[in-house]
Amino acid sequence: MSKKGNGSNAMENLVLIILAFICVSISFIQTGRGYNELAGPIFNWAFSIVISLFILLLNFRFRDHLRKGLTIVGILAFYLIVTSFSFAGNFNAFYSQFMQKELYENELKDFRSKLEGIQQKAVTALDNSNDADEIRAKVMPLKRALEEQIKNPGNPGMGQKAQSLVAEVETILGTTITPLQGRSYEETATLMGTQIENVLNDQLNVLTADTDRLTGRINAMADSIKPLIDETLLNGGSMLRDNGKELLDESARIHNTIGELAMNTLGTDQFAYEAIQSQNSQVGKISHSFQSAMRGDNPQAAWIAGVASLAVDLLVPLYIVLTVRRKEEEEEEEYDDWDSIHPANGSYTGKKVGPRVAS
Repeated sequence: MSKKGNGSNAMENLVLIILAFICVSISFIQTGRGYNELAGPIFNWAFSIVISLFILLLNFRFRDHLRKGLTIVGILAFYLIVTSFSFAGNFNAFYSQFMQKELYENELKDFRSKLEGIQQKAVTALDNSNDADEIRAKVMPLKRALEEQIKNPGNPGMGQKAQSLVAEVETILGTTITPLQGRSYEETATLMGTQIENVLNDQLNVLTADTDRLTGRINAMADSIKPLIDETLLNGGSMLRDNGKELLDESARIHNTIGELAMNTLGTDQFAYEAIQSQNSQVGKISHSFQSAMRGDNPQAAWIAGVASLAVDLLVPLYIVLTVRRKEEEEEEEYDDWDSIHPANGSYTGKKVGPRVAS
């Protein structure tokens, strides 16, 4: 072979070695990262090593078969199987790196809005359900009517009419009013009126306290995480990547807890809500990456991740196809180079002339 051919082959081999090292190294790192959530921090790297070694071996076997003119169908089939595992890990790693910040940011903004909405909705519904004013408006006229009836000269004391008014009050308050007897009808009226008002105030205090306590609990839960969301969205960067998953899960939990508290207290006829669940707290998992890409969350990022994932595994075999030459072609070139330097009988024969054998 000529010095020119030797130099060309040496350069191609050097480029192949460098290209294979770079591509297989990238594939090894990205495959390990991509399978981390699925396989754990030990198995994922062991699996990545095996896949990378297979890819490296198959590339050089592919080159050898091409040079020798052997069939490459089996090698290509096996290569596609191996790279399918590599592609899944590579795509997950690339896509998660490209999209993690954007996915966290968009969903946190959405959850922040939904959390604010359900907080206001629940507090408003609880305030509207507190019918203390309505209860007081019903009981106080009955109380005054009872006092007047007890002092009524035509039918004084706790007669049938007075007892009927007491029964109405008991129905509204849901408790028993104890008949009291004073030394006079005026005193009896005062005692009964005071008892009814005390029972009413106790009932309304309990009702208002329960509503206020639940409202305070709802506000405390929502206000405990909203500043964290705001701070994380404002700072972004590493803070968003580090805290995004936990904030999404906690935001969804608080949102759903507020909804459950309000619905259980008021009933489904007065309050209803739709539970939420984070779609992006699973960033880093293979299933999430493909689902997000298929939903079209960011088509450009999906295409970039897909092309990058294919490139690291296909650039080497593509380079081999473009540069490798069969062994027969190299030998023919060697023969041609020999004849051009040592022509037989002073003319070019196109055949290599071997050494003379002494007779």
